[in-house]
Order: sequence, then C-alpha cells, then structure tokens
Amino acid sequence: MQPTALYPRLAVILHFLLPSFVQHRIWPASSKPRRLFATSWLDGLRGVAAYLVSMFHYTEHHFDWYLYPYGFNNPDDHVPSSPLQLPFIRLVYSGRPMVHVFFVISGFVLSYKPLKLIRKHDYNGLLRTLSSSIFRRGFRLFLPVFSITLIVIALIRLGWIYHALPTFREQIRDWYRSIFITVSSSWDWDGPRDLPYNAHLWTIPIEYSNSLFLFLVLTGMSRLKTCLRLVLLVCIIMFCLSSRHWAPAEFLMGMGIAEVQLIQDAYQEQQVAIFKDEENAESENFLAPSRPRASSIWVAQLLFKLFIAANLIFALFVFGWPSHNFDKTPGISAIWRHTMEPFWSSGGNLWVIFPWYALSSAQLVLAIQQTKSLQKIFVTPLAQYLGNVSYSFYLFHGIVQAMVARHILFYLWPLVGGRDEAGVWGRMFVWFWGKVFTDIPTFWAADILWRTVDMKSVEWSRWIEGICTI
Repeated sequence: MQPTALYPRLAVILHFLLPSFVQHRIWPASSKPRRLFATSWLDGLRGVAAYLVSMFHYTEHHFDWYLYPYGFNNPDDHVPSSPLQLPFIRLVYSGRPMVHVFFVISGFVLSYKPLKLIRKHDYNGLLRTLSSSIFRRGFRLFLPVFSITLIVIALIRLGWIYHALPTFREQIRDWYRSIFITVSSSWDWDGPRDLPYNAHLWTIPIEYSNSLFLFLVLTGMSRLKTCLRLVLLVCIIMFCLSSRHWAPAEFLMGMGIAEVQLIQDAYQEQQVAIFKDEENAESENFLAPSRPRASSIWVAQLLFKLFIAANLIFALFVFGWPSHNFDKTPGISAIWRHTMEPFWSSGGNLWVIFPWYALSSAQLVLAIQQTKSLQKIFVTPLAQYLGNVSYSFYLFHGIVQAMVARHILFYLWPLVGGRDEAGVWGRMFVWFWGKVFTDIPTFWAADILWRTVDMKSVEWSRWIEGICTI
C-alpha cells in the first residue's frame, strides 16, 4: 500500500481514537453546539453522580480507611483520621447514594413527557409515547451491557483482567449464562445481586423493571385529576417502602418531582397571563384586581427557601453515611435508630441505609429542581459532558480501575514513603493523584464507548422499533 493512501486511513483512526472534546477543539466546525432544555440539569447531575460512584469504588478498593467516619479508625491503622472523612467533605467519594439518585432522575425523566401529555389530555399521544418507551427500554439498557461484557471477555482472554476459563467455548457459554442472569434479575425488582463479569451491572435490571413499573403507574393514573394523582402517588410510595421495595419508591418520587415541575410551570404561565391582563386593565383605566402584599409574599418565599435548604443539607449529610461505625457516628447514629420497618428488621448496613438514601435522593433532586442557581452547576460544559458519557463511564469504570489503578498506585506510594508508612497528607496525595491518573484511561475508554456503543444503542433501538411497529 502506498504511504500516501495510508495517511488518510491513519487520520480517520486517529480522529476516532481522540476523545470527543479534543475532536471539538481541533475541528470545531464538525461539532454541533449542545442545546440546553429545562431538564438538562438532570443530565449533568447524572454525570456527576456516575463520577462519584467511580470515586467510591476506587476509594473502597485501595483506600478503605476512608470508609470509616472521622475520629474512628480501623484498629490496625495507626494513622489519624483524614479531613476527607469529615461530614459533607466525604461526599466526594460517597458513591453508594448516587445509585439512588440515578433512579430518582430516571423517574423524573421517563415520566416528564407522559405527564405533559396527560396534563394536555392528549391520550393518543400518551399511548404512542408509552408504547415506544416500553418497547425501546430493554434495548436501550441491555445492548450496551451485551457489548461491554463482550469487551470484558476479550480482555479476560488476553490475560489483562480476571481469570480466563480453560477454553474460549467455555468462556462464551459462561458469558451467555451471565447475560441470562443479568436480564432475568429484572424479576427481582430491587434485590441487589452480584453479577459475573461486571459487578456494577446489578443496577441495570433494577432500572429496567422499575421503568416498566413506572410506565404502568403512569398509565393507570393518566385520567385522574392532578390532586388525586399526587395523593395516590404518595400512597403508592409509602406502600412500596413499607413492603421493603425502595427502588419503585425512588422512581415514583422522581415522577412526583416531575409533576411538581409541570404544576409550577403552569402556574408561572398563568401568572404571566394575569400580569398582562392587569397591565391592559390599568391602561384602560379599570381597577386592577387586588394582589397579595409584597411582605407576605416575601415571608412565604423565605420560608420555602429555608425548607428547601434544610432538605438539601439533610440529604448531603445522609449521603456521607460511613460504611463502618455508623451506629456510633454523631448524627448518623440518631438517624439510623429511626430507620423504618421492615428495613430495620432486615439487618445489615445496606438495608438500613436504603430508605434514607431513597428519601435523601429525592430531597436532593427536589432541592436542585427548586433552585436555579444550583441547576447552573449542572448545565456547565463539564457537567453536560459527564452526563453524555455517564452510562458508558458507569458500566466500564470498574474494568479500567481493575486493570490500571494498582499499577499507578505502585509508583505513587514510594513518593510518600510507602503505603504502610504514609501519613495523613501522604495518603491524600496518593489518593488524589492516583484517581487523576486512573481517570485518564477511564474517560478515554468511556468516550469511545459512548460514541460507538451507547449512542448506537439509541439508534438501534429506534431502528428496531421502526421496522417492528405499524
């Protein structure tokens, strides 16, 4: 092959391998500006949550002493507590509650358009929307899972990760079995299960089954009056929690917040119309209707802002729930003792945490939904990029960390005297730079998978729907 003919092909390969944000810098004309919508902040929040999940897994596997609350150490650890273990600061690696934030976000996003159609009484449009969402949901969630687990199989056969089975045929059979287990786990609704090839896949069957449950609830309550729909929604949420089903409750909480958003949007439109009518009345010298006093409005707004701030503070505090000694942690121990049944009787750290994570996740999403200044954080280019790659990043971050993190830390620990000899600040130095260097290949891989697998799965699901539906 002539070198001149090879260069264009190499250029195409290089362009493909570059992260999308680098491509946009080099070839700005080839990129389209991202449009922002009223709910775009949810994408940014999902991206930040996915990154915090990776922070938790990195910390859990390599810096487990940070899982203790401040002032409590592993009995075998001689180093004092780190500032990273303080309440609120430990949020930077509190990944467990972020999974629950995912589910509240999904409830909001999946119900937003159907609720808009319900409020317009467009039931034909509602039927088309729900039918399309139900049909495509499985393809959207599981096609990336199939693809990424096949990549894991390839990495295993290359000897880069885990342990390979004796033959390729056995490996493929085992992969098929794992895929069946993953998909069939949807029948567990919200029972956490360790899945082969990628332990982080446990959330995907829960996402799928509870998405379908959400669509069922939307259909059943589509013809109810708004006030009755909200009352019944609260009742179903309480029933789910009292039955120890936290994930359906989180999806329905997201639906409730979406309903609140639409109610407020309708109210604002009504107020704008009233204001215009008052202006017209004043211009025609008619008496305008009396309006509430400014002082009473100010007091009501202040009380509401304080209520939202209190919810946000409580949620962020609960998100810092430590993995160890939570029953002795100031503040957390008091919350722990008030855990509702049947979660309290279920025992274990996880089941006790779940209802609090469900509540605090809804509080966080509600607080951001009500606070425009907080929404601005999640519509920044960085947050929106994290939202774009969030699914592929979530699915693949554990694989990359398993391959490269320990090698990176092997070279960093000697800089602070070794893992066993490092002090508080030495550990923080290695923790920070280890994550930075681990993130480089993680984001590179996630970006490629986003473009080749995640985005394509959306296109494939629509294509399959197009050829199958009438």
